[in-house]
Amino acid sequence: KTAYEIRPRDWSSDVCSSDLGQLVFTNGAAVPDTGLITVGATGYVGYGDSSGNEAAEFLAKLDPANVHGSFGFDTDPTYYTPNAFSTPLNLTGFASDARLGSVTQAVLTAAAVITPQGVDYRFGGGGGVLGVDSALTNGVTGRNVVADSPVRQPLTVYLRSASNNFTGTVSATHSAVIFDQASLPAGTGNFILNAGGYRSEEHTSELQSRGL
Repeated sequence: KTAYEIRPRDWSSDVCSSDLGQLVFTNGAAVPDTGLITVGATGYVGYGDSSGNEAAEFLAKLDPANVHGSFGFDTDPTYYTPNAFSTPLNLTGFASDARLGSVTQAVLTAAAVITPQGVDYRFGGGGGVLGVDSALTNGVTGRNVVADSPVRQPLTVYLRSASNNFTGTVSATHSAVIFDQASLPAGTGNFILNAGGYRSEEHTSELQSRGL
């Protein structure tokens, strides 16, 4: 297997689990053939290959009800341009505290539509940078954006879709939420900055200068 480990991991006989550390699989061949992947509250598991349909196969290997930390997508740290992932992300059935993140950097394209597991779009964890080009919208009721990271793994999430129209609150805890100039919905509710939280707006050119 060619998975690489960024911090300590914990394996059991039938489950690959990331309880306290960060684990990134470089490609589909690195993902365990048997068992499911679980994630503890402060753990992170990621996937670093944006080719083909492999991202969907990675998602299928997660144990949704037992993902209580962060999971997401990554790029080889030696690359300047981040991997772009287009797999739709249906998080129905995931634990309520599961969050999308990155330990390096990655972009979710407009095609990577996120269906949250509840009323919140939840991001956080990993300590890297995640660009989100897919629209964050309301469901039956207004949806919130929650960025909540472990204190030592603060995520920076760039929300960049001009089609964002969610009307709930935006909260950040040990995380940064940065809107592209045209991506902040007019009807967005209150902004809540908890410990270690940050929010701002930037021009697209400034984001592109960072490779995003």
